[in-house]
Amino acid sequence: MPVSYTHLDVYKRQIAYYVYFYITRNTATITTGIGEVLNKTDNANRVSPINKQVDAWNKMVRWIYELYDFLEEKKSTYPEWQKAYCFEENYRLINSMNL
Repeated sequence: MPVSYTHLDVYKRQIAYYVYFYITRNTATITTGIGEVLNKTDNANRVSPINKQVDAWNKMVRWIYELYDFLEEKKSTYPEWQKAYCFEENYRLINSMNL
């Protein structure tokens, strides 16, 4: 089902998925003077955030492509629209194995 771009909430979700991806990626380890380290956990097991990261990134990418298609179809309504970035290079679907 295509996303409706009449609601600001859709844009917020795209940005939220982008921010979530990079925050979880950048906070998985802590940079110290001796290199990257993991936090010590008590009463918990450490698990990889990769599956959630992949899901968030791919949802964002799909919405970006839907927005792109929407704007391409409505060029007469949005004459200021220009393809500013190469979507294929910057916004690709990813998987947990980085393939």
